[in-house]
Amino acid sequence: MQKMRVLYAEDDMVRANLVKLQVEGAGFALRIVTDGQAAWEAYLEDRPDILLLDIEMPEIDGLELTRMVRQRDWRTRILAYTSHVESERHEALIDAGVNRFLSKEEPLSLLVGYLRQIEKEITTSVNEAYLYPLSPRTTYNSSAEVLIVDGVTVPIESRRMAQLLTVLCGRFNRVVPQSMLIEKLWGKEIHGKEKMLAEHVSRLRKLLRADDSLQIYFREEGYKLCYRNLE
Repeated sequence: MQKMRVLYAEDDMVRANLVKLQVEGAGFALRIVTDGQAAWEAYLEDRPDILLLDIEMPEIDGLELTRMVRQRDWRTRILAYTSHVESERHEALIDAGVNRFLSKEEPLSLLVGYLRQIEKEITTSVNEAYLYPLSPRTTYNSSAEVLIVDGVTVPIESRRMAQLLTVLCGRFNRVVPQSMLIEKLWGKEIHGKEKMLAEHVSRLRKLLRADDSLQIYFREEGYKLCYRNLE
C-alpha cells in the first residue's frame, strides 16, 4: 500500500527533524522544506496528500501559501501547525482553506493522530463521492468541494462557503435556520454572525449564477437553496 505523502513547511530544522522521525515512524512519507517559496515549488512539482504548514515562514507565509494552493486545488488537506494564531488570523486561515489547526505545544503523538484522521478522510473520499444532484445541469461534489455545471468544474472559493453549500444541499428545497447555519460554520459563538453569513450567501449566489435554475432565498429567518424548473 502506498504511503500517504506529507509536505512539511517548517524553518526550524530541529523541530522539523523531530516531527519527521515521529511521522515517518507512524507510516507516513514526509518531505521537509524550509520556507513558503520552497513549499510552493515542492507542491507544484509533486502534489502531496497533506500539507503541514508552519504559519510564520520566510518568503511566503502560511496564509498566502494556503490561498495559492486553493486557487488550484481543494483536495489536498492542509493542517496548520503553529505556535499561536490570533483570532482574526485564525478566521482568515479558515476562509483561505485550512482544514485543521494544531498547536506546536501539543505532543507529537497528537499530531500523528490528526494525520491519521486526515488519512482516513482521504481514503473515504476516494471510495465514496459525496454528490448532490441539484439540477439537470449542476451537481455539487462536497468531498472535492466543487460545483460541476454543464460538465465544467467550478471550485468553491473558501472552506466556509463549501461548508455552507453542503448544509444547504443536505436540506435542499427546505429552509435552514440562520442559527443552524451559523453554528455549523462558526461553532457555538453565534452572536453577531448574521452579517458574515449574509456575505457568504451573497458570494455563493454569484457562483450559482452559471445555472439560473438554482436560487438561494431568504425565508422565515433562514435560507433555502432550491431548484426552479424554467421549462
